[in-house]
Amino acid sequence: GCFLFFACVQRWVIHATRPGQATAPTKKRHGLARMTQQVQGSSPPFYWDLHEKHILQLDEKKESIERLFSEHLRMGAVYWGVTALALMDRLTAEHKQRVVAFVRSCRNADGSYSPNVGQDAHITATHYAILVLCVCGAIDTLDGAARDATAAWVA
Repeated sequence: GCFLFFACVQRWVIHATRPGQATAPTKKRHGLARMTQQVQGSSPPFYWDLHEKHILQLDEKKESIERLFSEHLRMGAVYWGVTALALMDRLTAEHKQRVVAFVRSCRNADGSYSPNVGQDAHITATHYAILVLCVCGAIDTLDGAARDATAAWVA
């Protein structure tokens, strides 16, 4: 279920490749990141390092007014950032560890998830939390009781 998005994007990238215009990747990449590098041909270059840097720095500005006004969107932002890093093949074990710790800190006793620590539970935040755990390969780290509580809360 949670990797359906990846499959759709991979299919799009494969079909977007034009014969004879593929370029060899400069770094050894896997999956979608490698295929996207090959698609570039006549397209403008994709600056992998700059995109990665931008995504990662979004979490560093803890005292900014933008962060204050977007606290209720944090779980969604984490999902989109993690997914972007995964699609670019830049999601490291350290990133996964930090993100999974954040998601777990947003878990409530009733099985729901909050958009941020100390906020009220919400179905959208719970959905994003489950997706983040899937992308990070950590969905199996929830014990049976935690899974049952989340499933009961969603139902």
